[in-house]
Amino acid sequence: MPNQTPFYPKRKLAVGNAYTRIDRELITPWVFFNSGKPLKVTNCEGRALRYSNVEFEGSPREIFWGGFFEPDFRKVITEQIDQTAKDCEAYPELVDTVLDETADLLREFVQKAYEHLAEIDQRLRGKGYPNSVQRRPVDDKIEAMTSLLDDHIEAAKKLAALARWADISLEEEQKNLLVMLAEAARNVPQDQREPARFTEDRSQGYLFHPGFRGREPQAYLGDLKVLAGERLIDLKQTSSSAVWLIDIVPKGFSYYGYLKRQMGKPTQRIEAEMKHHIGSHRFRSAYAEAYRKWSAAEDLLWSEESERHLTTIGHHCREALQEFADVLVQRYCPPNVDSDKAHTKNRLRSVLEFHAGKLSNTEGDFLRTLLDYWESVNNLVQRQIHGMQKGKESLIWEDARRVVFQTLVLMFEVDRALSRVVS
Repeated sequence: MPNQTPFYPKRKLAVGNAYTRIDRELITPWVFFNSGKPLKVTNCEGRALRYSNVEFEGSPREIFWGGFFEPDFRKVITEQIDQTAKDCEAYPELVDTVLDETADLLREFVQKAYEHLAEIDQRLRGKGYPNSVQRRPVDDKIEAMTSLLDDHIEAAKKLAALARWADISLEEEQKNLLVMLAEAARNVPQDQREPARFTEDRSQGYLFHPGFRGREPQAYLGDLKVLAGERLIDLKQTSSSAVWLIDIVPKGFSYYGYLKRQMGKPTQRIEAEMKHHIGSHRFRSAYAEAYRKWSAAEDLLWSEESERHLTTIGHHCREALQEFADVLVQRYCPPNVDSDKAHTKNRLRSVLEFHAGKLSNTEGDFLRTLLDYWESVNNLVQRQIHGMQKGKESLIWEDARRVVFQTLVLMFEVDRALSRVVS
């Protein structure tokens, strides 16, 4: 994993040790079930199993797949997440990233454990000839345990955020004011940054900043002073007592990111659904590199130093699209496909046209529209990557947000469309 935090080696070792213990104490003993040697295993809930001179069928196999191992899997997941959160108490700015690292390690743990169970099950049913029987699919088991894992990770992030920002108490208008100021600042290229200005005219307060794009929003000086008191902004009165200068400090941008994650508007449910879709075990397994690249871009987007990484966000999204298209090409093997991995549009066109005959006219039109949409997103990515080069228009945070979100939409729609087409 690139760009690991200092916590990663410790957590990787801990998860690895947990797997080794469960494998040694609970899983591997089943390998000898048909050998005549008595089986004696006890899970973390104290449930003990004793078998001797019986076949691996009926009750023993039902117990094998009926939840005997899951308490230990859940225990590892919750303990590792809790320990990760505890380790990060002194480094709250790292907690989300470190929890994501732990989540990746635990997903590997879950997949490895269930695949080993499936291997043992196949071996025991084959009675020395494992290839004579079909291996039991375990995607359902992995999906269920991964869903539990994701819920615990999300809960840990929310608890850590609540603890980090517990001392800040703002009214809704003050939160909205901070969001407005932060987004105005990010709507201006970093090398053209300037403070926002606040002035009062006839008892009305107004804000001025290029990032407001011609608007002059109203504000209350008392709310600005509250934000300054919480050390979220720097507020200075100029020599002209009617004008105040406002700068967002790093803590303010961090709190802004927290607020954005907490704001649950109806339209965000759609985005949440798309993120759930591409975060599912099925999608992550099918498009592992594409998901990893996009997830890295999204993490950078909401990080405190996002504006230092605008081109990196573009690179991640471009590579996510390339990896996504590459999986589709390898899966469906369309004829005469462009072999250049960088030619994402051509490769996607080959995949979609290969299946277009199975669609109704409406669905066919939709897929052709997806091609145009792909090209538009690709152009956004290219602007994101090359926008900082000499002679090009400067990038702003809004460009990065657009690229990350539209890459998400694209992968979601293409995967859903092809899922309908291909049985």
